[in-house]
Amino acid sequence: MIDKISKLIDVKLDNINTVALGIITSVDLTKFRCNVKLKHKIQGQEIELFDVPIAFPKFNNCSVIIAPKEGDVVLVVFSKYELEEQLKNREPVDVNELLRFNINNAIIIAGVYTQVDS
Repeated sequence: MIDKISKLIDVKLDNINTVALGIITSVDLTKFRCNVKLKHKIQGQEIELFDVPIAFPKFNNCSVIIAPKEGDVVLVVFSKYELEEQLKNREPVDVNELLRFNINNAIIIAGVYTQVDS
């Protein structure tokens, strides 16, 4: 019985994406978006995410923009709910509550140093 419950929990957790490392494959600074390939494989397959928003510190209509480049290793986080709907404007929006932590709801939040960078 405990094994069945444990397997059921594992199946549910397998579908939750929270944080991953990725490598930027292209950057579009006019849209503050990039394509990023995850550093881990999923079921033996390389995964590339397209048109991923890049987060920059932004407050009071001022931003600090340090442009990422192709090949940079970055931290990729996944929104609990639909990211594109939330980025349309500043107002709260209705989201699909069944679609949570989906791999397509990614955002780049920072660069990461690897051991070879030091």
